Amino acid sequence: MEEKLKKDYLDNFIKEDFDFDMNTPEGNDKVKEIILEALDKMFYDKDITRKKLVNLIQHRLDTAYSDKSKTYKDIKDTEPKTHIVNQINKASDQLKVGGKISRFDLK
Repeated sequence: MEEKLKKDYLDNFIKEDFDFDMNTPEGNDKVKEIILEALDKMFYDKDITRKKLVNLIQHRLDTAYSDKSKTYKDIKDTEPKTHIVNQINKASDQLKVGGKISRFDLK
């Protein structure tokens, strides 16, 4: 049952349209991609810790920000990071997995 709940949660997340306060649709898609990767790790990686999860998200933010095309130049603004944290914490609460993170964990 637990695996089905995780799969359903991810399926619903993928289907839903979000506005992550990015300046472009590509930016919103990138934030969603980062959240989806973090949720997948949180749900299925038995060795994941809060610190590893924060490091994963931070690395993805840094990589997107350093993109030479500057497509994601606003990805490290407060709003997108807050959306990422809110989505991770929502999943953590609903499915009782992982641990809560704070926007202040992300630089």
